[in-house]
Amino acid sequence: MSEAQVRSPRAAMLTWVNDQIGSNVPEGSQLAIVSDLSHYKVEAEISDSYGNKIHSSSNVIIKSSNKELRGTVGNIVPSVKSGMITFTVLLDDNQNEILRSGLKVDVYIVNSIQENTLRIANRSYYTGAGEYDLWVISDGKAVKRKVELGESSYNYVEVKEGLNEGETVIVSDMNRYLNDHILQVRDWK
Repeated sequence: MSEAQVRSPRAAMLTWVNDQIGSNVPEGSQLAIVSDLSHYKVEAEISDSYGNKIHSSSNVIIKSSNKELRGTVGNIVPSVKSGMITFTVLLDDNQNEILRSGLKVDVYIVNSIQENTLRIANRSYYTGAGEYDLWVISDGKAVKRKVELGESSYNYVEVKEGLNEGETVIVSDMNRYLNDHILQVRDWK
């Protein structure tokens, strides 16, 4: 009976117990899960097509409930499952009150930082770096213009060519006007 007791290796909270009464328990099988709920890390996945952009110690931004947390990529699992690469994020503030066990969050890996660059809002029009037809408002008219866009964050897209600072761009869905080149704009300010 004294050997039937199972003790946790550390101070933690019991979050799962094998409750199959009377079942055989072979050596090495899981009996319980204990979790330290005062410190968190994030387990994340990214498509293997971005495998060349993720590195250990890459900066990461985590978004949940309109709040941001920062951290770094810790461990990257070397294998790919179902086209996804799994990695862990070590949080700068691993005790933040928004964190919960099993919480789903958005994870953004910081690839590079561009300073002194022109940028516009990132919306559904953006599908990756390249040339786009965007609508620029000038003198009460929306004029379709070719614009070259670069990298993006979750909020902004880098403008490489085709726009000037201070110009107003329509970033909502304009597919309805695909064949038009100039549109009259009413009450745009």
